[in-house]
Amino acid sequence: MARPEQLTAEYLRGLFARHLRISPHNIDLTAPLDTFGLDSLTIASMSVTIQEHLGVGLLMNEFSGDLSLEEIARRLTDLLQDLDRCAGEERDRGT
Repeated sequence: MARPEQLTAEYLRGLFARHLRISPHNIDLTAPLDTFGLDSLTIASMSVTIQEHLGVGLLMNEFSGDLSLEEIARRLTDLLQDLDRCAGEERDRGT
């Protein structure tokens, strides 16, 4: 079974491939994001898509620089797990 970070990384790979109009196989999950040549409009669009699909957001500056998709996947997975944990705590309290 795939780890949550792997599933999130594959989601991001597909998202990047669609936005960049390239094959997902051409996206190296360990490459720094600045190697993809993303413009601010593409970054904003991907940020909105992630927020809509996953219910968590990342700051636009997290999509630039030397971070890789693997590192962003870890951050997103941590956010999702925190959100799930908080939702579980609220359910347990009956709120």
